[in-house]
Amino acid sequence: MPEATLSDAIAAVTPEGGDAAFAAFMDFFLGTSVGLIAGNIPEGRRPGETFSTGPNDRVTLSLVTIPDGRRLVKACADPTTFLQQYPDTKINVLVLGRELLQAVRRMPGVDGVLVCSATQHISIPIDHTMAARALAQRQTEVGP
Repeated sequence: MPEATLSDAIAAVTPEGGDAAFAAFMDFFLGTSVGLIAGNIPEGRRPGETFSTGPNDRVTLSLVTIPDGRRLVKACADPTTFLQQYPDTKINVLVLGRELLQAVRRMPGVDGVLVCSATQHISIPIDHTMAARALAQRQTEVGP
């Protein structure tokens, strides 16, 4: 089975794991590709082919509503492992976590991202405040 580092980082985020575990998860997430279920993507794409969207494109992403009412983009950690564990999942786009957070900030009616583990039935929500903090911190670490 392929390595599932982001799923492992999700599992480590428990009340006992504290801020350090969440920070480690966010670090993995920002630099790792996650799988998305998207609609209205450009036709004729081959698997693995890169594409960009423009201002007139209307790509849609699969949303989930969590118990507190927030609407979040569903992101699948460790996409290869996710597809092995859940073969009916229709992942058709890979995106870096950092790029997903940046895009979600511009989506009206979307409250963040729900990162779902490939190895367990657990997930972590990332709201706009958490996303902004993580992106700002990463920008500071990388520098101008």
